[in-house]
Amino acid sequence: MAPELLKQGLVIEGTQFPPGLTSPVSQKSLFLAGAGVRNIQINPQVTITVTVLGFYFEDGILKHLSGKWSGKSGSELEKEDDFFTDIINAPSEKIFSVTMLKPLPGTDFSKKVMENTKQVLAESNSLGEDEEKAIEEFSKLFEDQALKPGMGPFYVSSSSGLGVGFTDPDEPSNLKISSSIGNVKFANALLSTMIGKNPVSPASKACIAQRLSALL
Repeated sequence: MAPELLKQGLVIEGTQFPPGLTSPVSQKSLFLAGAGVRNIQINPQVTITVTVLGFYFEDGILKHLSGKWSGKSGSELEKEDDFFTDIINAPSEKIFSVTMLKPLPGTDFSKKVMENTKQVLAESNSLGEDEEKAIEEFSKLFEDQALKPGMGPFYVSSSSGLGVGFTDPDEPSNLKISSSIGNVKFANALLSTMIGKNPVSPASKACIAQRLSALL
């Protein structure tokens, strides 16, 4: 089952996620670990889906996780905050992407992302001068961006920090880094906003847990 899973992509809200991507940083092949929607509740009766998130991990992460988490079901892993902390802190390359379903000015997008990331850093006592600088650098990357449906930012997290680029709807697998932020704490905190303790995409956490449980 596990080898077959590695050949399977996903389609979520019309967004296609191939089974693998080539990192624009290292040229390594990363496998699809999971994907899911981000919903925003407008009021108690109305919830809208605004983005779709995708996550690709380096093969080495499986060895990093297997000793502690092998044999657990997807539903068990989904409830384990430590499992996702181990993913976030794993010393392996990760790609995570955001595909817009609704149009949004880049400044509005980055403002909310920065708020969430700053909160994660503060809660872990990791918000120092370097992290404040990284947040400012991140903000500037979105000043002239108009995020349209089908496009969005992608991030490459590695031991050197965070690479940032923007996907082309016509060539979604052709990833090109436009800027780099050399702060690993910031990179980890950004990923944590998506799949950490209080994630913007619980659906992504569930999908990652199910897929990785079959691989570990």
